[in-house]
Amino acid sequence: MYRQIDGVAMGSPLGPVLANIFVGYCESLIPACDFPPMYRRFVDDSFAFFVNVDRALEFKSKLDSLHPSLKFTYESESFGCLPFLDVLVERKIGGGFCTSVYRKPTFTGMCLQWDAYCPQKYKVGLIRCLVNRAVRICSEEKLLTEFEFLEELFTSNGYPSSIVEKFVTKDPSSISSVESNSECRAVLRLPFAGPGSVKVERQVKSVVSRAFADVQVVVVFSSRRAFAMMKDVLPTHLTSKLIYSFECRQCVSRYVGRTLQHLNARIRQHVPLHLLSAEARGTRPRRGRPRS
Repeated sequence: MYRQIDGVAMGSPLGPVLANIFVGYCESLIPACDFPPMYRRFVDDSFAFFVNVDRALEFKSKLDSLHPSLKFTYESESFGCLPFLDVLVERKIGGGFCTSVYRKPTFTGMCLQWDAYCPQKYKVGLIRCLVNRAVRICSEEKLLTEFEFLEELFTSNGYPSSIVEKFVTKDPSSISSVESNSECRAVLRLPFAGPGSVKVERQVKSVVSRAFADVQVVVVFSSRRAFAMMKDVLPTHLTSKLIYSFECRQCVSRYVGRTLQHLNARIRQHVPLHLLSAEARGTRPRRGRPRS
């Protein structure tokens, strides 16, 4: 057990929100004249242009001095390239910049396999997602190279060539986001059990569309069980791997601890031997009441 005295817990949904508010507040303490010519920030990642390295280090020192918990690291461009999130910014020889999709050196080329046990619409959705990201990020001169990379990526992961060529298009103007005109969206969660689940999805959408024209049904498949397994609840004294609070009536004390044993076994280890001997003879002394 511990107390959270600084920051937020790892994995908390409030983490990005509070980090954005905190860094934004710290930025407001810096005069506008001290900012670089171009400065952009996403939560706690910043992208900026500086005249030289000394100005960059000076601005970093100002940010670090705003709060003891605020410590920035920085990365300078290498060979005219600098990644920011999933965007790679490159400096052109004749002036200006171009952008492309950035992948870490640890990228192995693995993605959702075509023969994976999941609905086909998820696999098609992956193709649409990466193609849409390429169109949004890549400059015109980099888009064709990214499309060729995506074709090779999906083909190596078992995707049929007909599916890949259908969605990985060479014409950016033909790519448009799918927008729903329905006034109401209803989300239905179903367990995935192979082709039968897809058939049920089509039937549900057909029935709803005939009865309610303005309602769009979105079926979300899950690999988890729709119904929890019914199991008997273990008694408290038979549970293990827990933190307990034990009140001993013999020594009038309370013991708090953690154990991997059954709670009943841990309590018996605390009871003096002469009391255990009395219990074995048929006398049941009052030991205390466990709490977990």
